Amino acid sequence: MDSFAARLNELLDDTYLNIMTMEEQSVRSCTRLDLSTSEFHLIQVVGRAGKEGITVSEIADTIHVTRSSVSVAVNKLSRKGFVTKSRCSNDGRSIRVQLTRQGRLADAYHRYYHRQLFTRLTTEFTQEEKAALIKGVEKLNQIFLDTIRERD
Repeated sequence: MDSFAARLNELLDDTYLNIMTMEEQSVRSCTRLDLSTSEFHLIQVVGRAGKEGITVSEIADTIHVTRSSVSVAVNKLSRKGFVTKSRCSNDGRSIRVQLTRQGRLADAYHRYYHRQLFTRLTTEFTQEEKAALIKGVEKLNQIFLDTIRERD
């Protein structure tokens, strides 16, 4: 591994761990919701789908996990009152997942947390740094997505 790759690996590892630590701290500060970070992320995916909801298969494809793992997580969130499940009208085999009122509140809290965090972070960058960062992260994310698709 060349020095650039080694340093990038180190930075991405550190960044990932720091983001996860901040998310865990945020989750712990909101104990009344009784949600894990991964449950918040699943709620976020369902929330992005809007009122129509999203199928278990679509969730699995979005977060790159198995359908059975999503089914287990959705069932848990359903028992906790954050999502509802219903059969798709056009395909009775598929399950459509939608947020309940409680799920929408949890999603709004999570989105608010991210807005606050990234609003604060962006004040530390110049316009040029912001543009370069966005371009670099977009390219990095595309490389990661291409790698994931190659492995599927």
